[in-house]
Amino acid sequence: MKQLVVAIYCVLIIGCGQRGAVVRHKTETPMLNEIKSVIASHLDMSADEIASNATFAELGADDLDLVEITMDVEDQLNLVIRDDALIAKTGSASANDLCRRLTVQGFAEVASAAPPPVAPDAPHPDAPESGVLRESQVGTYEQLIALPNPDNLELVFIPNFDDVRRFMEEEAGRALADNEIDVIRASSVVIALTPEMAAKMRQRDSDSQP
Repeated sequence: MKQLVVAIYCVLIIGCGQRGAVVRHKTETPMLNEIKSVIASHLDMSADEIASNATFAELGADDLDLVEITMDVEDQLNLVIRDDALIAKTGSASANDLCRRLTVQGFAEVASAAPPPVAPDAPHPDAPESGVLRESQVGTYEQLIALPNPDNLELVFIPNFDDVRRFMEEEAGRALADNEIDVIRASSVVIALTPEMAAKMRQRDSDSQP
């Protein structure tokens, strides 16, 4: 009888352990550990110090760090992470908000769904030569404003163009001339969104202003 009780106890212990392993496997995001290693290397930290729910801003990263980390992840894991996918994860078109809202876990989820690089002779999905303007297409204002726009999409600046202009004026110590503003606008990054989504993005940016 004692042997039977011990055997049942062992079965229960093993079964619980297996169920726990299954749960952990289901909740673990693919590439999370690899991405933590890339982030740790870039920020001169230990991977164990990086919490999955930490934002990039909380880790001490700025928008330039995020760009470089994204490029490193793309190179090491052979994939293409699109800007609009990261933006959609946070719901903000502001570069500052991206670092402040994007978590390591969220970045890993976007990377896990990212496609491999396109063939060298295939047109890039965001290339102006690819045809008409498409929703979520990213590029410079000068490139995308020249594309046919049959769906009446709106171009939203990333980050907000007024913020960029104010920053440039602070750097210059004066108000910018109209031709200077036009040059900056032409080279600024935008994303094509439906009018409804563009309005939501602008409202969120407005709400996040101090």
